[in-house]
Amino acid sequence: MFPCTTLYLTEPTKPSIITPENPRTIEAQDRRPITLTIGDNVTALTNTSITIQCPTSGVPTPTVRWTVNGKEIRSDSGFSVQDDGSLLIHESQQDGNGRYICTSGNSVGNTSASSIVQIVGKTFTFVKLGSYVPQAFPIKHLCYHFEFIIAKPRCIILFGDVPGHREGRVKKLE
Repeated sequence: MFPCTTLYLTEPTKPSIITPENPRTIEAQDRRPITLTIGDNVTALTNTSITIQCPTSGVPTPTVRWTVNGKEIRSDSGFSVQDDGSLLIHESQQDGNGRYICTSGNSVGNTSASSIVQIVGKTFTFVKLGSYVPQAFPIKHLCYHFEFIIAKPRCIILFGDVPGHREGRVKKLE
């Protein structure tokens, strides 16, 4: 006797991207990592990691491509396309502003969805407490304290407080 196996074949279907029913706009207040779903929009601070998820379905399983402002994104130092199709923007900078488009495709067709990413703020140079910096160094820079970044300015740069040094010394605010 031969065992009987039932095989169900599924007809190929055009890919779909699952987007939020009510898209939202996320406005970051700090530099913690942000995760959003394609269709949502975000305003983030510089040096924030942003993940845009692009959940897809279709038969055969669709592949995902990403573009920003019409240019294809490949995984490099600024971006990573994850195994699940999500896009990770590493430590965002203002040149990362734009419309990010996720395109899901298979042999039946393609579909796309987009999110607007806006990066605001300045890129800061971090300095260690006790280090010396040139007089032209901007005073509003943030400081390192025992290898941890302090979220708000907690240091000042004192100029002329060390005899024989024209540089400023970074000092922690109490």
